Amino acid sequence: MGADNQFYCINKFPKRLFESNNKILINDNAGVGKSTVLKMMFRYAIDESLEIPFYIDMKSLIKGEELISIEDYIIESFPSFKNIPSKDFLHRHLGDGTYLFLFDGADEVPDKVKEPVYREVKRFCTAVSNSKFVIATRDEDIILSAFNEFKSHSINPLKKHEAYALLRKYEFKDVKADELISEIEKDENSGISEFLANPLLTTLLYTAYVYKRKIPLKKSLFFHQIYNSLYENHDATKIGFLTREKKSGLDHLLTHKSEIRL
Repeated sequence: MGADNQFYCINKFPKRLFESNNKILINDNAGVGKSTVLKMMFRYAIDESLEIPFYIDMKSLIKGEELISIEDYIIESFPSFKNIPSKDFLHRHLGDGTYLFLFDGADEVPDKVKEPVYREVKRFCTAVSNSKFVIATRDEDIILSAFNEFKSHSINPLKKHEAYALLRKYEFKDVKADELISEIEKDENSGISEFLANPLLTTLLYTAYVYKRKIPLKKSLFFHQIYNSLYENHDATKIGFLTREKKSGLDHLLTHKSEIRL
């Protein structure tokens, strides 16, 4: 992860990341690991006893048609049936600088409530300004402008050896990761390198290959194989494998008009 030619490896709590700004925006494409970075920060903050972390899915601040305050969200999420803190308690203690607030999915907030949700997050950040804040989002102008006081960072794409290491960790069923890697290394499959830069697409490539033992070179074929693989194998992951009755009567994703029977 990096910005302004500065790079940070999130293999422990990244104290150096917050040295110049306690407000961080992780701004990047889908599937690159933004939520994973937030969850690792949460874990390391606890493991190293450096911060008290709160993980907040930003769209969860909308209950029905109403916006709730972050204080109310914390109280409602408190993992206890008794000794639930009051708002006064939160206001007294949240400002002492030992807290880390991780806001995920800023881009997933519905458009009609983006403005009030972002305004609530900014209000809270000002109210407890001694804490640390991280927001994860895809690249949207409305979000970048709403949080322009946050220092923006992106996540570095996977290098090939990192993608291969991920595939070996992900290895499942009767397909060995090295079998897939050998296919990727063939000259005719060089175009697949675009997928290897993205962790999500890398793991989905494994799913596609398990389904057909074939490297899908076009994106349309790639996602077609993914869909059919997940569609057919979903119930195979359940205890006591079953074949669920398909109410639609369809067994596969239809991609050609000739497959449609009226």
